[in-house]
Amino acid sequence: MVDVGNSNFESPTLNTRVDCNTLATQNIHVYPKPSEGHITLEGLNTTRGNATIQVLNLQGLLIRETMTDDYKASINISDLPSAMYQIRVLEGNQLKHSINISKQ
Repeated sequence: MVDVGNSNFESPTLNTRVDCNTLATQNIHVYPKPSEGHITLEGLNTTRGNATIQVLNLQGLLIRETMTDDYKASINISDLPSAMYQIRVLEGNQLKHSINISKQ
């Protein structure tokens, strides 16, 4: 069960409690919030290999996934309906960061 704000949902890939406040301490910046098209993640730590960036709906279904070995990555969500989405950053199979964003 992943606890995201006031919403709980079952995750198909991970069973982890995430404190979204740790995102700021990890120096990852996600912008713009809210977004109408592209989301940029900056400050990814990919020194140990690729980072996987996932976009999930609030029911926990994986909508989009991409891998990067860069410090900065962008994901196009312009084709998704307006809603809240969870952005996850994984290193290997370990969840490193999670944040909710609003798509307008």
